[in-house]
Amino acid sequence: MRIVSLLPSATELVYALGIEGDLAAVSRFCDWPLQCRSLPAVGDMLHVDTEAIRRIRPDIVLYSPFFHDRWLPPKDWGGTVRIPCDCHSVADILQLVAALGESAHCADRAARLQHWIKEQRRTIQTKAEGIQRRPRVLRVLDCVDDPEEPSLIVAGPRSLQGRCIQEAGGEVPFGEREEHYFRTPFSEVSRRVVDALLLCTYRSEGGTMETAAERCLENHGFGRSGRLLRLPCALVCRNSHRVVYLLAALCGLFGGAPVAVVPWDRDRGRSEGSGMEWRCSR
Repeated sequence: MRIVSLLPSATELVYALGIEGDLAAVSRFCDWPLQCRSLPAVGDMLHVDTEAIRRIRPDIVLYSPFFHDRWLPPKDWGGTVRIPCDCHSVADILQLVAALGESAHCADRAARLQHWIKEQRRTIQTKAEGIQRRPRVLRVLDCVDDPEEPSLIVAGPRSLQGRCIQEAGGEVPFGEREEHYFRTPFSEVSRRVVDALLLCTYRSEGGTMETAAERCLENHGFGRSGRLLRLPCALVCRNSHRVVYLLAALCGLFGGAPVAVVPWDRDRGRSEGSGMEWRCSR
């Protein structure tokens, strides 16, 4: 069995299922677990080395239809199974786990991982039901600092991140929007009642890097009174089993007390394994 993963979240799922020995290549952005960095990189979100994948002759390719469809050969190429990994809900992640488990001949392990996700999710949902005041939180992906009309790229309520905010006890503004992600002017965000803006943080050798989006929001006054909430990118942006840790971190933030989850067996002992170890900064 040879697996090619073109997404960090898909690579994490391969390791979570214990089939990393079948992983033949990854994307340039795959960085966790650390062992995957030693594998050949055959692409990223903007380009895929189709010839390199052809030489590998993979049995399974894990990919994003949104980013990779134009690069990959037809579905019937070489008998390769293409598994799409664009997940916009926890239900989508559960289906992805099942599809990978079936194609990689590890359906039993996939079923156990699905059960773990469902059990931890129920625990978090119970905690979220006890939150008295649901904060209105908007996930910000980027800023467009246009002098004429500065705007934000945000996640809508039907995106995975938007759904997680709601499931963890919060609310997402722009409930009328159908798009997963969209651009909206600063003025429109200011007009609506928004308690906090959720940002990703990125690590560097010197610590946590300040992003352009964060500087832009600070410059426009959104950093006052603790309105900027920050969580690690590896937690917020991974559509894998680690969505459980995102739900726990958000629920703990909204409820004012940490929410513990039982780590998945493959995550035990890792520095980023437990939901209790994630910290949100203001």
